Amino acid sequence: MACFFQDLFNCKKCFEYFLNKMRNKIF
Repeated sequence: MACFFQDLFNCKKCFEYFLNKMRNKIF
């Protein structure tokens, strides 16, 4: 379970990083 939650946390970080990159590109 711990690994599963760790993966979710990493996914969230990667997703936020991706959103920030896209936002910087658009604006």
